[in-house]
Amino acid sequence: MGKFTLSVLLVEDDRLSLFVYAEFIKSIVTEVFTAANGREGVKMFKEKKPDIIITDIMMPEMDGLEMIRKIKELDPYVKVIMISGHSEAEYFIRSIDLGVEGYLLKPVDNKRLELKITELGRHILLQQKVLETEKKFQDFAALLPQIVFEADPDGKLTFVNKLALKKFSYTKKDIDKGLYLHDVIDEGHEKDQNDIRNIVHSGTSYQEQEVICKTKKGTRFPALIYTSGIVENGQPAGIRGVMVDITSRKKMLEELKNLNLELEEKVRDRTILLSNEIKEKEKAEKALIKAKEKAEESDQLKGAFLANVSHEIQTPIKAIISFSNLLQSDKQDEKRRKELISVIEGNSNALLNLTNDILEFTRLQSEKVKLYTIRFELNLFLLELFPVFESLRRKQSEKTIKLRLSLGNKDKPLMINSDPSRLRQIFTNLISNAFKFTHEGFVEYGCSLTESNNVLFFVKDTGLGISREYQRKIFKRFFQEPKPLSTKKEGTGLGLPITQSLITLLGGKIWVESKIGKGSTFYFELPEKVIRSEEDDLDKKYMWKEKQVLIIEDDIRDYINLGEILKDRVKLHYVDSPEQALEFCDTNKEIDLCLFRWLPESKLDIIHSIRKINPSQSVLALLDRGLKERNKNLLKEHFDGTISKPFKKEKILQILSTYLD
Repeated sequence: MGKFTLSVLLVEDDRLSLFVYAEFIKSIVTEVFTAANGREGVKMFKEKKPDIIITDIMMPEMDGLEMIRKIKELDPYVKVIMISGHSEAEYFIRSIDLGVEGYLLKPVDNKRLELKITELGRHILLQQKVLETEKKFQDFAALLPQIVFEADPDGKLTFVNKLALKKFSYTKKDIDKGLYLHDVIDEGHEKDQNDIRNIVHSGTSYQEQEVICKTKKGTRFPALIYTSGIVENGQPAGIRGVMVDITSRKKMLEELKNLNLELEEKVRDRTILLSNEIKEKEKAEKALIKAKEKAEESDQLKGAFLANVSHEIQTPIKAIISFSNLLQSDKQDEKRRKELISVIEGNSNALLNLTNDILEFTRLQSEKVKLYTIRFELNLFLLELFPVFESLRRKQSEKTIKLRLSLGNKDKPLMINSDPSRLRQIFTNLISNAFKFTHEGFVEYGCSLTESNNVLFFVKDTGLGISREYQRKIFKRFFQEPKPLSTKKEGTGLGLPITQSLITLLGGKIWVESKIGKGSTFYFELPEKVIRSEEDDLDKKYMWKEKQVLIIEDDIRDYINLGEILKDRVKLHYVDSPEQALEFCDTNKEIDLCLFRWLPESKLDIIHSIRKINPSQSVLALLDRGLKERNKNLLKEHFDGTISKPFKKEKILQILSTYLD
């Protein structure tokens, strides 16, 4: 196979490895660029725009993860392969969060590296061919004397030719903003709209469909639509079609059919047309006024947001620059230097928090935030947060402000299934806001049980309060309630929208009760039921602190699920391939149990090799649903036992007790 006409940027701080990898990669692609650290890698990417990046993680000046984060800001679609000497799941998870396509452990197997580059190369070339095909189609469509269009499964127009734009009086910007197929079909012809919706949803083809179309200006014309369903992977993916204006044809037929009634028909049609135009005009004027008001409000909010962001960014940056300059002076004593460093650190953290808020809001808007639900004890969780919030109180609020914690049922543990990291983020946002607008009194947080056994959380303060007219608006993005000039305002107006989005993501709801001058109480309720305390016996029963378990699993989500079940019960290790497992067992002969992800194409000789290293250890097969019954004899011959997905905590612990007790 010949080389791929692609370029690769290789970033590695070890010069020998850099040379060896570069020489090998040159046999696969036509161009290879190199850099010795993350900072050089970012600079080289800006200059060369490579198709693929292959990088080490641990490097001086800037590590590989930070480099990829910066590059992804420049080009979110660039393909990345991570090379690391670390098998910890943390690096793997952080790489996945950055959108990395491959993760290889050192020493890198050339075959695996070649396969990964080949896979990405084919994908890139396929994308290029698709874009070329689309360009040819669009160029051809532009030459046709008829309207040509494509729409996705929701009926949203994804492509129209120039004639369509001219015919319907729309612009390319209108299409980009979002225009649907039923928007150009007269809403007065409900059957036509329903027929078009059926075509879009089913992906079927129609020889001919007659409809009444409407333009942006409100005019209408009859048309024939010829459509063909787009099917991808056996599923409807939208439609493409041609639309023919049949105004002239209809007019000729009408003239032949109704010659004697022409004058009467014209008068009646004109009357109806004028009436419809008046109604449409009134409707359009009302819609325009409403849209104008909404746009003005949105512009005001965005303007306020940009002003806040500009201020919030400039303030810490100016402080960092100023105090850094002071720090360079030889006249500063050690005490003064520590003070300056403390100020720089504080402003750096403020800038980092602002960046995190903006990134988090962007992820929530794009629905890319994932939940990791586990079972945990609620009162203990809230107690562990207290010193964190107490530290926040000392940094952010008046010294006279008190922090209080109100726990739920103290007599027995309150166990729930939720995402503790997201719950911690919600409390942090609400309590930080409470400290910001409270100058005396207290800030209190906690939870209680509802009659339906749900958990009701709250954050209460004795601060400025929120007027009734703003109690709903504060959850809108970019919005901040106007405060007196004496009140220091900080933030971008994203904290509460982020909090509301996170609570909604967890399946809950949030509301506020507040009075001006009296303070505010934010409540939020999650749908998770409190788990019966009798189930706590499960956690006490199955403990093997001295036993070592190796998980061999290439699906990070399944590894996380298993890790949550087994953490604090055993000494846990993780690799993502059988080959890595063999290397790990060869250097760690104290493994008591291997959990091996088995598929029909898995190599069984590796299992035998692992057993030879330590004959006393047991090997269990991790199976997808349905594989156990179809491969019963083979599994019995090569494994000590099996665990089938989905993973259920009690069942897994019972199975492991057979081999670890």
